[in-house]
Amino acid sequence: MHGRRPRVMYVGTAIGDAEHFAARMSEAARVAGFDLTPLRLFLPYGNGVRYDTDPGRRPLVHRLVAEGTLPLSHCTDDGVGLVYRGTELVDTVSETPGKGAYVVRREGDRAVEERVEPRLLPAPRH
Repeated sequence: MHGRRPRVMYVGTAIGDAEHFAARMSEAARVAGFDLTPLRLFLPYGNGVRYDTDPGRRPLVHRLVAEGTLPLSHCTDDGVGLVYRGTELVDTVSETPGKGAYVVRREGDRAVEERVEPRLLPAPRH
């Protein structure tokens, strides 16, 4: 990116997505409390991936958002990508039906989760 912020950014669910968020959940979060290392701050959100395959992830994200430890957070099931224009979430995509993206925000002293239906990508052409 060489010092310039991208106009459009696609964020997947691999470890490479973590560098774009203000805070992210890591595997260490479940073992040692939480790891909220300040990152490059391209995106001012918390991030939680593997929402559907890691049974401890959703409750931990909810707790940390409710406590105010994590900011408003964008979370994804495995196989879901997030598309940003600047810092605005403009699309979610997946190759797999039934997968979801989620916006988790703090309301009072609790976390509220909103599901965002990903746009299904077309099957690859062979």
